[in-house]
Formats: sequence, structure tokens, C-alpha cells
Amino acid sequence: MFSLLLGGLSFATGLVWGRYPSLLQRQFSSNVTYSMNVTDCPGYTLGSITESEYGLTAQLSLAGSACNAFGTDIKDLSIEVTYQSQTTLHVKIYDTANQQFTIPESVIERPAVPTTSFTKSSDLVFNYDASPFAFWITRRSDPDTMPIFDTRVSSLPPTPIPPFNSSDPSTAFDAFPLVFEDQYLQIASALPFGTNIYGLGEVIASSGFRRDIGTNGGVGTIQTHWSRDVGDPIDENVYGSHPIYLEHRFNETTNKSSSSGVLLLSSAGSDIFLQTPPDAKVSLIEYRMIGGILDFYFFSGPTDAEVIAQYGATIGYPTWQPAWGFGFHLCKWGYANISEDMANVAAMRAANIPLEVQWNDIDLYHSYRDFTTDPVSFPGDELREFIQQLAANHQHYIPIVDAGVAVTLNSTDVYYPFSDGLQQ
Repeated sequence: MFSLLLGGLSFATGLVWGRYPSLLQRQFSSNVTYSMNVTDCPGYTLGSITESEYGLTAQLSLAGSACNAFGTDIKDLSIEVTYQSQTTLHVKIYDTANQQFTIPESVIERPAVPTTSFTKSSDLVFNYDASPFAFWITRRSDPDTMPIFDTRVSSLPPTPIPPFNSSDPSTAFDAFPLVFEDQYLQIASALPFGTNIYGLGEVIASSGFRRDIGTNGGVGTIQTHWSRDVGDPIDENVYGSHPIYLEHRFNETTNKSSSSGVLLLSSAGSDIFLQTPPDAKVSLIEYRMIGGILDFYFFSGPTDAEVIAQYGATIGYPTWQPAWGFGFHLCKWGYANISEDMANVAAMRAANIPLEVQWNDIDLYHSYRDFTTDPVSFPGDELREFIQQLAANHQHYIPIVDAGVAVTLNSTDVYYPFSDGLQQ
């Protein structure tokens, strides 16, 4: 439903979104009534387990009648647990029929299948209950301390928990079952009371780098992951989605601190809640997703830097950028014409400020169409000459290219990026 809405909006605004004719011709219907309540969701039961030197695989089956909270419950799931390395544990829960969307390996290449067994030596240990199915991740060196991740209902605060935002009923926690539906996934974990959580970007958080977990006067966090083109709002989702958090905790028994990381590798739209209910002895994190699978990677750290290195080794490191990319850039929406660009460059040179790159936003284009130039404000020949002047001074030029390619309006409308792309 969410993707249909986005597709319809994109088509209505004149943008290409997938194969829009076939999208709009599809018939979306359902004879299922959604309860919009997870209280009656039965969770899952773990079936027979197959162990290997690298981990285990098993089947999960719906433990009772479908609740159909926000979608149709998927009855048969599979779980794969892989001790990926000494420091990384992979837990993947997915529909056995493989119909749910997963991030293609062409987008994010997964770590290779291990050739060394870490099941007996890995820093992290996968533990589970079969009925109802739940799992928790502990450190092998300190199995008695609170787990890094713990989905057992008995470990979480008692429910129901009233909304922590009185004006938003969705901030209530009615129950903590594992929910796996075609349009809704839910899983929660207990966290140490008031622990230190960092990450879950991209966001400008009012609490600073440390996320508000609902203690010490905080109200908790709802972190939406749905990338959107906005400037710098506080406590809202912005340009990127990075569903990883780093937890830093102090162990009073050992008198030592350690960090761990949890990545949910998913591109699905989601809300991630951090909260400590009144009178609770633990805090919690809950994921609510509108699709995909539960594809977790757990990183043992134990230092902050090691967690980030383990994360990078899993999803791949950023492409190395040219040195000039780290220099001083100028960009904004609203440059009136090419003359203003030229004046900016000249003023920077006169002030001895080393400008590496001049940018333009999409007001550079004719009718905001990618790969064109406005014939009045940014004539193509003048823009070409300007770019050549920059290059002669070892400077660079970047035009912003938005993802949406406009559609032609009629048979006389000529726009080759659309027509050529459509033919291919």
C-alpha cells in the first residue's frame, strides 16, 4: 500500500517511477480485515534445527491463528544463523517462499561464506527459545551479563504500555510478539536501563549524538527511516537511512566498558523506537517495518572504532573520493543565472579562498528537467565556457541530478533523456 501510494504520487507529479503503466493497471484488493492490533499476534514456533560448523538453519511456523495486524501473517519462515567471523554474527529471518524484498547483492554485497568455523570461538553466542520463538545474543566472555540483544518477552517491560506521546497513539506498546506480515514486521529487544545508544541516522537529534532513550528527563525516540530530500529539521528523517546503532555500556561487575553494534540490513520504511517505560527496570528498542525481512548483523567491538570497522567490513567501505572532493564547495538553490556563478568564483579568487567546486541545483535546468540547461538563465554555450574556465584553473563543476526523470507531455514534447531511456 505504501509503495502504491508513492508510485501514484510520482506518476501524478510527472516523474518516472518504475514501469508506471503496468503499476497503475495492477489490481490491488484484499478480503482480509486488518486488526491494527498486535496483542493477539501468536508469534512463531521453532521447528527442527540443522546445525553446521558455521551455524544453524531452522524453520519457524506461526504459533496460532493469524492476527493480520497490518498485513497478512506469513505462516512459514526460515532462520539462518551464521558465525560470520570472530567478531560478527549474522541472524537472518525471512519468508520461506522468498517473496519479501531483500536488498540485492548488486547494491550491497554480502560477506563471503566463512571458510573457518567460529561457532565455538566467536565473541558472540546465539541463544534461543523454541516456543514461543525468541533469541538473545550474549558475549562468550561474559555470558551472565545482560545480552546485547534480547527478544524474549520475559526480558522486556510488561505490557500494555500507554503512548509516551499522548497525541500519538502509535507510540503505545501493546505487546511484544514477533510479527512477520507482508506489509508489517515487528521485533523488540530489551536494553540495559538508560544505556548509551548512538547511530540510527541520518538525523539531527535534539539529544545530540547520544540518542534519547527515555531516561534522565528524556522522552524517548521515534526514528523514522525513509530517505527524503529535506534540509535540516530536528528529530526527523532526512537524506539517508542507516539502520545501525552502537551501544556503549559499563559493566559494574568487571568495572569495564564495552561497545557493540546492531545492524538491521533493510531498505524498508520503518519506525525505530527507543523507550524506557515508567517504573521499568530496562529500556527497549522496537523495530516496526513496512516490508522486507529481518536481516541482523551483530558486531562485538569491543571498542567504538572496532564496531565501526566491523560494520564497514560487512557492508563495504565508501568509495575513495578524489582529494578535491574534500575541499571547499559552493552550492545553493537560487542562483539566478550563469553570471552569478561566475561572480561567485571571481569573488572567492579575489578573497584568496581556495574554491575547489562550484555547484548548481536543479534550477539550472530547463523546466527542472535533468540533463538540460535553461536557455535564458544558463545557456548551454555559456555554461560550457564557464566549465572550461574552471578546469583551466584546476577547479571543478557539479550539477545536481535528481533521481526523477520527467515524462514527455505530448507528441511534440522533445526530451531525449526520457524517450531514449524508455526505448532502452
